[in-house]
Amino acid sequence: AGDTGDINLANVSSVILADNITFDTEGDNNEVAGTVTFGQTTNIDTQGGLGNAANLTINTEGNNDANAGVITLGLIGNTNPLGTVELLNGNVGVTLNANISADTVDLDQIDGTITLADDITLTTTNSAVNLTNADAIQGNTAGNESLSINSGSGDITLPAVGSTTALEAISLTTTGTINLGGNLSVDGGGDVSLSGTIDPT
Repeated sequence: AGDTGDINLANVSSVILADNITFDTEGDNNEVAGTVTFGQTTNIDTQGGLGNAANLTINTEGNNDANAGVITLGLIGNTNPLGTVELLNGNVGVTLNANISADTVDLDQIDGTITLADDITLTTTNSAVNLTNADAIQGNTAGNESLSINSGSGDITLPAVGSTTALEAISLTTTGTINLGGNLSVDGGGDVSLSGTIDPT
């Protein structure tokens, strides 16, 4: 069996979604799924306007975790927030290069490590942010990257954060419940700010 192709938009400055879009490099049988790569400054937006908040789905799952493809994201929904952002890639992890803003951010199918390549803010419109299936959330350099999650009334559920590579700061804001599945570790002089009902699971 061969491998599926990669999708590389690392040198593309702007991607405008006129409709719901799926990037699918999923591997069948023993194929290795392709990677999907956006540049750190790639701006991924929807056209905007009432009813035009397009959805983005990226599927790089393999027939097993070892064959899944890596996902590297750019800036999502900076001008016009997307409808739903959904990532599926098994156990190889995801790198977040920039902020994500959408009605719904669906990352609960990420089983590997979520790596922050910069200060990252995840913003949803009153919908839950569930990262509990991820092995961990970590930075690239100890004490250098920060994580902020603003989910309106949606619950926030996290695995361990910064356990391998500590973050600079962590800010979690919701009127719902914050569910902690592990320790929160910072090593950059920044604060850990939690605004919501805390459930240390």
